[in-house]
Amino acid sequence: MNSANHSIQSTADAEADFDVGIKMTKEEIENAFETDFTNPSSIKSGEYLVDNVLSRARKLEHEHKSELVEVLRSWIQQRTEPRTMLAVTIAGELRLTELRTELDTLTAAVKSGECFLPFYLRQIERALTSMER
Repeated sequence: MNSANHSIQSTADAEADFDVGIKMTKEEIENAFETDFTNPSSIKSGEYLVDNVLSRARKLEHEHKSELVEVLRSWIQQRTEPRTMLAVTIAGELRLTELRTELDTLTAAVKSGECFLPFYLRQIERALTSMER
């Protein structure tokens, strides 16, 4: 099987897990997201990665919300690219107010120069604003 077919199959296998209605653990959700991070198309295109991770998060939101929030909380605390800012994007898009404290803490860390460059504040502020709607 060539790598393109393998990545398509891996993504299809991971997405099939969401349809069965079986409760997934935090580790299983992390593994499902890992297929997005290792997909060759994601490596080539940040937009492709964002689209796939956000799509997967939307599928997980209803049946696995608490586990999803825990995965995203972990990503925010890692303070690494791309996971932290993907978690910020997902938190804003899905209005996951459970992560407001972590986003406030991240905002303070960016402002103090502890992590990331100041332009990252715009994305964090957008996420916090969308939670207020």
